Amino acid sequence: MSLYEIIVAGIAASNFVLTLAVMATNRNKAAAAKLDELGRKLEADLAELDSRFDRRAVEHALRIERLDAEARRAPKHEDLGSIYDQLNATRQQVERLSGEMSGQLEQINTNMRLLLSQMMKTL
Repeated sequence: MSLYEIIVAGIAASNFVLTLAVMATNRNKAAAAKLDELGRKLEADLAELDSRFDRRAVEHALRIERLDAEARRAPKHEDLGSIYDQLNATRQQVERLSGEMSGQLEQINTNMRLLLSQMMKTL
């Protein structure tokens, strides 16, 4: 082999090595670019999720405040006890009045029969 052929073979070998190095560098750059793109997309998605979570958290907080306000306005156990006592007193009064009315109706019925029998005797 002559010196010229050795130099040409050396240049060809170095060209091959440089080509492989450039290919590896390009692959690394492409992979880095892809990772950067995925990182930006992930950050954007996380930011969107955070904003949606914040909106939902605010909505839930407002809903809980409204429920708490309604719960404060609802009658308490003592209020229901008072209402029950009033209903019980009203029921007792109605029963008493019903008893009085039935007694009076019986008296009226008796008086009507007596009146009718007197009228029948006079006819």
